[in-house]
Amino acid sequence: METFKLVLYFGYFALFLVCLVYSLKFQFGSEGRDERGQHINNYAYMAAFPLFPIGWLAATLYHDYVRALEMNEYITVMAILIESAYIMHAFMIVYLKRKL
Repeated sequence: METFKLVLYFGYFALFLVCLVYSLKFQFGSEGRDERGQHINNYAYMAAFPLFPIGWLAATLYHDYVRALEMNEYITVMAILIESAYIMHAFMIVYLKRKL
């Protein structure tokens, strides 16, 4: 079971790295500098980054009312939240590029 968790986490981290590179390539490339690219980037940020404070609130409420999280569990939850926000940002860029 531990091996499965490790493989799953490394796969998720690899997806995060791919999405981060795609997001940065779009943002700093020529396509992200024009008006359409800025519009796409703003909508992608609006959709993706509220995930982090909502997840942080959920983790804090879980810690306060259900079970106290250990420090390594809390760090893992925060890492997953940050990675999820960037993954969602990259997926939103792909979706909005096709839609707009």
